[in-house]
Amino acid sequence: MPNHPITAPLTFGQLSLLRSLQQLGPAGATEVNLAQAWRLPPDAGFETAERIWYDLVTHNESLRTTYEYDTAEPVQIVHSVSPQPLQRIELPGGGVEAATAHVVGMAAQPMAVDTDLPWRAVILTESGRPRFLGLTVHHVAVDMIGMSTLRAQYEALISGRNLETGCQPRELARVQMESHAWRREVLAYWAQEWTRLAPEDRRGADPTERVQAAMRSVDGLRAARTIAERLGISLQSVVLGAVYLVLCRFTGRDRATLGLTSSNRYDERSASVVSSMNQLAPLTIAVDLAAHPHDFLTRVFESSMVAYAHGCYSVDELHDHLARHGVPDPDPMKFDCYFNFLGDSGRAPDSDGHEITSIEWQTPARRTGPSLSLLVSTGPALLVVLRASRRYLGDGDVPGILGGVESTLIEIAAGPPADLAAVRVEPRAELRQT
Repeated sequence: MPNHPITAPLTFGQLSLLRSLQQLGPAGATEVNLAQAWRLPPDAGFETAERIWYDLVTHNESLRTTYEYDTAEPVQIVHSVSPQPLQRIELPGGGVEAATAHVVGMAAQPMAVDTDLPWRAVILTESGRPRFLGLTVHHVAVDMIGMSTLRAQYEALISGRNLETGCQPRELARVQMESHAWRREVLAYWAQEWTRLAPEDRRGADPTERVQAAMRSVDGLRAARTIAERLGISLQSVVLGAVYLVLCRFTGRDRATLGLTSSNRYDERSASVVSSMNQLAPLTIAVDLAAHPHDFLTRVFESSMVAYAHGCYSVDELHDHLARHGVPDPDPMKFDCYFNFLGDSGRAPDSDGHEITSIEWQTPARRTGPSLSLLVSTGPALLVVLRASRRYLGDGDVPGILGGVESTLIEIAAGPPADLAAVRVEPRAELRQT
């Protein structure tokens, strides 16, 4: 490993994240840090905990990188490892809840990734003994998959296993920059798609208060699986189609644009890189109420797969390309509505599969960013977390949208009506709010 800094271009994912931060401004600086509390082995001492962490820093360039991005040609600067003793903090109550509370507090402090490394690490103790490695890592260094990869590496180290050599962000950046034909194809695709965007979903800065609620539905998951198997499409696209239909029915519109979160981890090189890879793949869907529900969902599936496949691009290059071709409003970051499918949680069912659907009001995880954000995951149930600004939805609309998604899935699974106009999008009466 070189002992002098190495300067390289940014990956497309790094660039997208950093440009997003510039748009959010100081208000968003505390909302991009991921918090983790990893339990240490019972016999681990302080030196062992520090060695394990710095082994991870050595293995992953993203943890020893700073970023110069307030320039026309932003770069990443990879540094050598310079181990320093980690701060030791005694937990007041002990246990995983106290550890989690502490790292959440750590994550509320902004990081200056142009001058400092994108992480903070501490050793959390109980009665003076090291019990947890407490971390907060900036989103430019890891996304959720990257954090899961980092956690798997940690588990390997504490088990005494060696880490496999994987792709580093600057290697990925080189490959992306050299893929000239693919970059041209992606630019041409988005130039065409930009003509279809719904202007109502690109209003921009939204300072209004956010509200957030989560729906947990066993019946909704069962219905989504039934539809996916019947049509031979992904469960993800089934839920996405229900979201488009319900949003348009609630707002009285005939189309909507959602910024789909593309993981951009579709090949061996990018699958396990520890970095920020997510980018927006905007998708505009027209909702023709005369269409058959099966035809509509199949179209959403096919269109979303194409959008995801083109979700890796330079936001700066795309902006310049659109502007040169006279496309109005060429900002690739200006989308009000996000949809992020997180996949399966891996949890086992914790009920008999017949529980009542619930909607729980929550403290908003973020108070900046998109006017509408939907996080969808599966596991024992379908979990949909909806965060919306008061400009986009009123309080009463939030449970209506969530419950409407469930109703739509259940009705189409049971035997679809003749067209989308006949699909009942009102929440079921037995839905419980807390």
